[in-house]
Amino acid sequence: MTVAALSGYAFSRLRWRGRNVVFLLFLATLIIPQDVLVIPMYVMMQNLGWVDTVQALIIPWAFTALGAFLCSCATTPDTRSGRAPAYLLRNRRTGADRTRVATTQ
Repeated sequence: MTVAALSGYAFSRLRWRGRNVVFLLFLATLIIPQDVLVIPMYVMMQNLGWVDTVQALIIPWAFTALGAFLCSCATTPDTRSGRAPAYLLRNRRTGADRTRVATTQ
């Protein structure tokens, strides 16, 4: 969840070159069925020596595009109405930095 929150915040609030292309490629991974990835992931875990370990269950699923997409949607201001979520406005008025805005909701 931490990785998803940080990447979602970076995609929605920070401006950097190639952000939209990277986000599109990141979301394109959602159309790949998970069944297709089972054998390549097993081979990779076997090469790392992680078969039958806890990290083989945690590491591959810690960086999912769905979590980043949902966190990105949650922190993106509504540009159609010109309104930002209340917690973003409150943090801006108090002079909070980006770290505080990302961690406070």
